[in-house]
Amino acid sequence: MSEAPLEESLSEADEPAPPATLHRGWWWGLALVYLALAGFFTVAQPMFGPPDEYEHLVVIQFLAREHRLPYWNSENGGEAGYEGQHPPLFYATMAVLYRLGQPLGERWRVYALRWVQVLVGLLGLALCRKLLTEAWPRRPELVWYGTALAVLMPNVLAYVSQINPDLWVLVGITAGLGLTVRLAREPENLRLAAGLGAVCGLATLCKISAAPLLLVALIVEAWPARHGDREALRRAARSAAVTLGVALALCGWWFVRNEYLYANPTTIVQVHHFGTGLEWAFLNGFGKTAWWTARLTYLSTFAPVDWPPEGIGAVLSYGLFLLLTMIAAAGLIAGRREPTPLPPSRSGRGESDESDARRVGLNVSGLALGLGLLAHQWSFWMADVEKNMGGRYLVGYIPGLALLLVAGIAWWERLARVLLPVAVVGVLLIDAACAWNIVAVLNPRWTPLWHWFYYPQ
Repeated sequence: MSEAPLEESLSEADEPAPPATLHRGWWWGLALVYLALAGFFTVAQPMFGPPDEYEHLVVIQFLAREHRLPYWNSENGGEAGYEGQHPPLFYATMAVLYRLGQPLGERWRVYALRWVQVLVGLLGLALCRKLLTEAWPRRPELVWYGTALAVLMPNVLAYVSQINPDLWVLVGITAGLGLTVRLAREPENLRLAAGLGAVCGLATLCKISAAPLLLVALIVEAWPARHGDREALRRAARSAAVTLGVALALCGWWFVRNEYLYANPTTIVQVHHFGTGLEWAFLNGFGKTAWWTARLTYLSTFAPVDWPPEGIGAVLSYGLFLLLTMIAAAGLIAGRREPTPLPPSRSGRGESDESDARRVGLNVSGLALGLGLLAHQWSFWMADVEKNMGGRYLVGYIPGLALLLVAGIAWWERLARVLLPVAVVGVLLIDAACAWNIVAVLNPRWTPLWHWFYYPQ
């Protein structure tokens, strides 16, 4: 046999299979289901019924009226209430839209801002799909399941359907995680480093809860230099300097302004009359407080605490989330013991490259979720026992959480073929139960469908 056919056959064997595809109807269907649920919740919830929605609107109205940032103080919130402590990007953008909607009348302007949130959620869907595709370029069904779990999660729908900057944080963190995964595999790409810095800066300028994203980016950029190689150190320093410089150029002025005006760069220091979580623990016991905190934080990460129906409805809802978490955690632990995959093929992206991207995505998502949880717990224990006790402040990290859940469940292979569809259907059933609970139990005065737009004040 001649050498040429042998080389040709080896090259063909080395060629990676073309990426699998998923019929676009699945994605259109997911988008339509999302729009239907999000649209429903925008009108099913009473105007200013969601927590702090009215206070967020006060800041928007102030910016639209005064054309400047409000002065804040810890006693009464200052010129625009207590939500005026937050960075201005979300409020300034919404203020422009609020002014443009003046001919609609006040009630419809509020609904218009809610519907803008729904459109921003569509952007979140697209970015979540892109993030998960980095992890599973040849498993589009896993990408679809992860995206569906993220965007249909009751907590995400809650923030999609109200005026609140946390949804914008979700979009920013999802975009940042995707760029971080790419940058980890292309450490010398300074354009990616600059783009990541821009995303970190803009997300932080929406809400400070996005700040851990910048720390994640810097850790990932510094990681290749952990062994002290001089060239690796130089590349890491250059990439980190670009990311940090761009981020600070966009959001650093906000912290400088706060330090100058309030002698506090964040202004997020307002101890409620209940005191801090630490004070609460001294009065009520550390074990009891820790259990209460862990329980509420976990439960409210997936759904608002009052949305699932009380009794069996809440048990089944949170039971599903607990089951998914336990199976995924076991799969992630077992997956860490797998042998290293084969090296990449000569002709392009191979099995090892895809496995590496998935591993990076899992590590980055886990790190971001862990840092977000740590920041939330610090706020709870050291600043405010009432305002920061819920996992609802982790809503921005749910796409990363969805990646972790799907990766852990997918490790079980045969079980995953059943469990992933069941998970999506289960989340949809929970959304339906929450919708019924909102209309029929939480707000029975608005049960007639034609009354949705005419709430008594």
